[in-house]
Amino acid sequence: HVYSWGFGYPDILTQCYTNSRKVQGYYGPLNPARNSTFAFLKKLFTEVMDVFPEKVLHLGGDEVPLECWVTNPEVSALLSRLNRITTPSYGDVMKPVWEWYTNRFINILKDIRQSRNEAGQYILWEEASKNNLNIAKDAIIQIWLGGGKEILKALDQGYRVLFSSCWYLDHSKYGIHWTDYYLCDPTHHNINLKRREDKILGGEVCLWSEYITSESLMSVMWPRASAAAERLWSSSSVISIQSAGRRLQEHRCRMLRRGLQVGHINGPDYCLLPKHRNNFKSKNIKKRSAEKMEEMNLGYRTSLVFKEINNLEPFLIGL
Repeated sequence: HVYSWGFGYPDILTQCYTNSRKVQGYYGPLNPARNSTFAFLKKLFTEVMDVFPEKVLHLGGDEVPLECWVTNPEVSALLSRLNRITTPSYGDVMKPVWEWYTNRFINILKDIRQSRNEAGQYILWEEASKNNLNIAKDAIIQIWLGGGKEILKALDQGYRVLFSSCWYLDHSKYGIHWTDYYLCDPTHHNINLKRREDKILGGEVCLWSEYITSESLMSVMWPRASAAAERLWSSSSVISIQSAGRRLQEHRCRMLRRGLQVGHINGPDYCLLPKHRNNFKSKNIKKRSAEKMEEMNLGYRTSLVFKEINNLEPFLIGL
């Protein structure tokens, strides 16, 4: 994920080797064996904190390719100093080096914050808890692959948790599927998680851009993200698909009226947009009473259609 950084600062990436020979142009993650890597990170994140006022930083740590760490002699030497291992394997490299790198990185960020008399928080992907890394317990673990079991593991290690596994909007599929986002609640029917909800900070909707363009971004994100938002802001007892469907449909129309090119929520529909209101005005509709106008608006935009969502009974939605 930091491969692009290497085009400007090639020395911070780990050179990959095959049979003790460099493979030209083949680089892995950041090189944890070089002080210059951490000098770069300090300079970069000092600027990040200058530009962005947010106090929470996401430090990544997912899908770390370890092949180059295993083959690189600098990382092997670091591993020997950390763990007295001279013949590294994937498992050996993963924990001692990754753990050491992460702790040093977090300490750099804490030093920057302290020099500014600021407080800060740090998020890491679930690989940190999944691999039992011994890092600062004030970090927040973001679960993106697993469910309740992975949440409990992170909680048992002393971390707070964010959840995202069921809210990946780029994992699209055919049909109506906002209900999957709306009904997702990892704490539901899990008494062990219910008792520790104070450590579950909430969730985050994710939309990765490998196959997303500037033209498709809004239609893929909205209004489906609204279903996840209502889930996160609502009591776990609020689970009526019928009621939520009407609210989300109205919200889709609201966003369209504001000029946002959002996608569908319940399939083909109709929304009363400003140009239609202008047509009404041209026909002297504005002379009617406020009550009559509202009645006409509702009649104009209300089309009752039956939708069948997943395996639920058909229900009535007012469009």
